[in-house]
Amino acid sequence: MGRTRRDFRPVGTNPRAETGIDGLARRHPDSAARPRPWWWTLPPMRRLRGRFLVITVALTVTAIATVLGAAELYAYRHAQAALRAQLVELFEAQRAVLTRPVWNLDVDRINAVLAAIADDPDVLGAAVYDAAGVEIAGIGVLQPPAADLLRAGDIVFGPDGQVAEVVGRFVVAMSDARLVAAVRRDIVVGGAVAMSVMATAILSNLLALRWTVERPLGRLLEAIYRTKVGRGRREAVWDSPDEMGRVIRAFNRLQRRVGARETATRLARDALERRLSKRTQEAARARDELAACVLELEWLQADLADQASQVAQMSEDLSLAKQQLHETVESISEGFALWDSDDRLLMYNRHYHCIFPDLTDLIVPGVNFADFVRAAYGRGILAPEQLDTERAVAERLRRHRTSSDQFEQELSDGRWIRVSKRRTKSGHVIGILSDISDRVESQATIQRMAVQDALTGLPNRARFHDDLRHAIGHADRIGTRVGVMLLDLDHFKSVNDTHGHAAGDGLLRQVAKRVLDCLRKTDSVARLGGDEFAVIATNADQASGIQVLGDRIANSLAEPFEVDGNEIHTGASIGVTIYPNDPGDSEQLLRNANFALYRAKEEGRGTCQIFDRQMHAVWLQRRALEQDLRGALERDELYMVYQPQIDLASGEIVGAECLIRWQHPERGSILPGDFISVAETTRLIIPIGEWVLRTACRQFALWRSLGLLLPNLSVNISPLHFQQENLADQVQTILAASGLDPHYLELEITEGMALAATDATLRVLAQLKAVGVRLAIDDFGTGYSSLNRIKNFPVDRLKIDKSFIRHAVTDPSDAAISAAIIHLGHTLNLSVIAEGAEQREQIDFLIDQGCDQVQGYFISPPLAAAEFAAFVSAYEPSTWLQPPSAATRAPIFSD
Repeated sequence: MGRTRRDFRPVGTNPRAETGIDGLARRHPDSAARPRPWWWTLPPMRRLRGRFLVITVALTVTAIATVLGAAELYAYRHAQAALRAQLVELFEAQRAVLTRPVWNLDVDRINAVLAAIADDPDVLGAAVYDAAGVEIAGIGVLQPPAADLLRAGDIVFGPDGQVAEVVGRFVVAMSDARLVAAVRRDIVVGGAVAMSVMATAILSNLLALRWTVERPLGRLLEAIYRTKVGRGRREAVWDSPDEMGRVIRAFNRLQRRVGARETATRLARDALERRLSKRTQEAARARDELAACVLELEWLQADLADQASQVAQMSEDLSLAKQQLHETVESISEGFALWDSDDRLLMYNRHYHCIFPDLTDLIVPGVNFADFVRAAYGRGILAPEQLDTERAVAERLRRHRTSSDQFEQELSDGRWIRVSKRRTKSGHVIGILSDISDRVESQATIQRMAVQDALTGLPNRARFHDDLRHAIGHADRIGTRVGVMLLDLDHFKSVNDTHGHAAGDGLLRQVAKRVLDCLRKTDSVARLGGDEFAVIATNADQASGIQVLGDRIANSLAEPFEVDGNEIHTGASIGVTIYPNDPGDSEQLLRNANFALYRAKEEGRGTCQIFDRQMHAVWLQRRALEQDLRGALERDELYMVYQPQIDLASGEIVGAECLIRWQHPERGSILPGDFISVAETTRLIIPIGEWVLRTACRQFALWRSLGLLLPNLSVNISPLHFQQENLADQVQTILAASGLDPHYLELEITEGMALAATDATLRVLAQLKAVGVRLAIDDFGTGYSSLNRIKNFPVDRLKIDKSFIRHAVTDPSDAAISAAIIHLGHTLNLSVIAEGAEQREQIDFLIDQGCDQVQGYFISPPLAAAEFAAFVSAYEPSTWLQPPSAATRAPIFSD
């Protein structure tokens, strides 16, 4: 427990005992037995004076060396100042010599001056520079060490009293090396003498210190060591009367006092250790008891902390659960309400408020369901199915208390809600209210759209067939007739392309209104799609009445329409079938009306045609022609003919128009008027048109290579080709493949296409002009309002339609139109060609009106390639006005 004296004693030998003071004491254990020197018996003051003498001698020698060094330094400074004065005197004297007239670049004289300067042993070098800094003469080295001296100055020259002119620069370098060497030698010698004296004094002092200090210190350290290693309190033996003797005697006295103190301390410490051991045992027992109490307290505290943590976690979980429940209820997109078993409101969300905004004051926790429903009926939010409100409240309360229920109800403001209720095991009622107004409205809209056209509000195709079947059944019962009319607007696509689809929609709505105004109360009209309408005329006794109704509708639609500030002219072609004259179901009657509609379009549009059996046969024939046309290109049944074009002023052949023909294996030769419309309807005109253009360009290039140099080739192109964005690229590819220059090719477009041209069509026309081909308008004058647009087209030639040339001699109107077209073309700097000239009188008329070119059977019918080449080779311009033969005059080929 307590520490005894044995604990404070050193164990073993101290590792440092052989070094330092302890080692010195151990090395001289018997120093007291050595013989004493002779001066040991001298009085102490005489020994001290001997040491002071040695120290004084050393200090004196040091002072003498210092004085000698200072004297040498002073002498060096004085000699260096004298050397500087000598340098200045030498520099100024020689510069005065150089400023004389000898400066006129007398290099020898300058070198002599520099050599005289260099004779001085302290001079390192000298140099002379001109005003530009270029060295003229030099000797020695001009870069002395840092301690050397350097002198430099300008050399000026000029008469007295005038401004001196700097003509050069003079530099002299002088060294103080000899002076420094002499001073260094003196200092070294003096220093060596002083150091020798000092070393002697120090050695003497060290010897004295060994005999007067080291030996007594060895005795003292030996006593200390013996005391330290536990050999008792040992006193040092030294009886010298000097200072060290007094120190050793004081140490011995201290040893005796310390020994006495250690004995007393040891006794006190033993008693204290016994008391401390007893108290320590008592404290250990108390500490063990206290540790047991503390441990038990810690266990109780940990248990209490765990319980508190569990309570806090439960509280936090409860708060989080309440928050999540609130957020969950609020996130429900429907109205939510929770009623307890006593029909009182416990919980609700904000959507419940939104469904009943007028009952906000009643939607509070604790309100009774019966009071809530009674207030809803009383404020007119719910409309009771019975006149008695209380009975309605009782019924709703009964449905509320059922285990589960779901129903839909319309509110007084027109909204529809779906109520879903479910009773839990605890007796609570969960109510979910969903606003289904949009769904109900969507269902109504879908049902309405299923039988109604969205644009015009008329019945659609499905509703039309239902109404037609109902009308057929009604006609069978009462013995009347039913007329089915199919209407298709003329030129409706051009309205969309010219004025936009918004204008087209507006036109369709006005057409629907006009047709409704023409009908009787028992009639109905439907929109089947696009610009196609269908009319059901019921309770008709005679077919003539249905015909009158169709004519009335056609005349009404022929009147101009006002759409978005634009006056639009259109019309309608109408096909009519009459039941039971034309038996069949609704689909068959609609097909019959479609056959009649096709006939109305062929008859010139804007008319009303009644179905007959011959129309069906024509339709079947047209379908067969369409099937045969699809394989005509593959079977090589199409071929080209060429009709020459003559210049009316010179009689020269200025070009040829290529025309297509179809040699059918069974029907023989078929004219273009019989199959071109079919090709355009089926879009077969696109590959046929590419074949025509490729064949004509290849043939025309072949003629030119054989010497048949015609300046123009005219090729008709369908409006459907302009729906292709790459038409210009196709034309350029065909020209490149045939080797034909683009300016020989002229593409003819119809006036109807020019009338309906859109921005896309104008863009394609501009691209064709960029390729280099020419453009012409064919059948000019057959359209309407085209004169207002012809100025915007990049065309080169107008072609007068043959219908005006045929009667130009006999009909003043056709003659006036032809003359106006020729005048218009010339006004617009366009050439004009007339087609269909078959009589000499027509040629004379065209010459009188100033027409540029002409083509027709009077000159030549369209010829095959070989026949055309023979005609051009044998043609004489001087005889072209001779009447053709009778065989040639007859229009056996008609385009």
